Amino acid sequence: MKNFFKTAFLNRWVPRLEQKGTGLLFYGKNNLLPNDVIKYINESGVAKNCARTLAQFIQADGFADETIAASKIGIWSMDNLLVNVATQYSYHYGFAFYVYRKIDGSIARVEPAPFEAIRKLEEGDFEVNVTYGQPNYKKDYAKKHPPYRGQIVPLAELQSDLVQYEKRPEIFYSYIKTPDNPNYPVPDFYAGIEDIITSSELCKFDLETVMNGFITSAILTLIGEIDDETKGTDNLTDLERFEQQLKHFTGELKDRDGLSGRNRLLLQFAPTRDAVPVLQPFDAKAIYDASNTKRDVIERSVCRLFGIHPVIMGYTDAAVLGNQQALNNAVALLNYKVNMIQRHISSAFNELFGEEKDFTITTFNPFNYIAPEIFNVLTEDEKRATVGYAPIERAIPTEGDKILEVLNGLSPLLATKVIDLIPKQTLLDALGIEGEVDNTETTSDVPNQ
Repeated sequence: MKNFFKTAFLNRWVPRLEQKGTGLLFYGKNNLLPNDVIKYINESGVAKNCARTLAQFIQADGFADETIAASKIGIWSMDNLLVNVATQYSYHYGFAFYVYRKIDGSIARVEPAPFEAIRKLEEGDFEVNVTYGQPNYKKDYAKKHPPYRGQIVPLAELQSDLVQYEKRPEIFYSYIKTPDNPNYPVPDFYAGIEDIITSSELCKFDLETVMNGFITSAILTLIGEIDDETKGTDNLTDLERFEQQLKHFTGELKDRDGLSGRNRLLLQFAPTRDAVPVLQPFDAKAIYDASNTKRDVIERSVCRLFGIHPVIMGYTDAAVLGNQQALNNAVALLNYKVNMIQRHISSAFNELFGEEKDFTITTFNPFNYIAPEIFNVLTEDEKRATVGYAPIERAIPTEGDKILEVLNGLSPLLATKVIDLIPKQTLLDALGIEGEVDNTETTSDVPNQ
């Protein structure tokens, strides 16, 4: 029996391939792996959202040293470069820069390079072709660039590069090398790229279902022949007219308001009873139910491929929902994964801009969770600080405030004895009672004996 269904499974293993005669090292089996990754992620809503979330955790609040974060190399600040790096890393698990030189061989400026357009050459140089993965791919657009030469390039080498590479900038290409990807980075989620593609297809299935007005797939059989040659006054044959009516009826054709002929009565004429079209529908309820269930399973799987707990992406979980500690643990696990990436980025920035600079990246924490046993021993101002509130403004305590504070901490009996020792005027001031105490002694009129 002939197989009418052909399925092309992706080759997730990325072998080391070289294009004969050019010395070009292939990036994936078809040399378009990074371009395919962008396509697959951008076609899946959950995958793109995961990539954005991963980028947010990588960049966090920028570099910890605010002075370094605000410093610029050319027109780009370090924090802006970090934002671009985080985005590239979330897609490709690597990043690239163009490095431009001053006439003395030092770095003039650094700018982000299109990672998906860069390929390695066997000799160690790089090839950049911005038409990779595009419908209008042009081989002649490929340009050769030198690799990164270090923070300072000797003048003789710089002059040689300017001539050999026609003043094109160097490429700083950075990723974490592993045994399975010696030449190019391969994202961890690529091992399950089928799930990302499946999530996209399930969304398209839902769209097609709605566009078809929830009309199930069916076979429509026309008994006899239908005229597909003679055109009527509307310049349509019977077959073309019938097809047009069906398109309106199923919602494929719409008017300027976006409305179609779905959910309406379709009037058709048949010359005889035997010529009435026969419709054989399929029961799609089981398909729709399976699609809804599978969609949730697949989307959660996509989250895990990115190393993100589904609850962070908004998917409910009975064991986590409402449990602040569990949410905090999910964030902590993601930060644990991201920490290795952040340390790699910091090391790369040191290689570019100097080992003496501190390029430590902050940690992103969307949940300001503090364990109850710790929260209970914090001061009022410390508790306010955890939610971003300023300390309560308090007036400078007076002598009276200090006296009252001491009295409130004493037992009633001891406080009474202490009050007897306090001058009456001081006590009145502490209590906020206006008036002055007359300290002159008064005597009663006693008749002489």
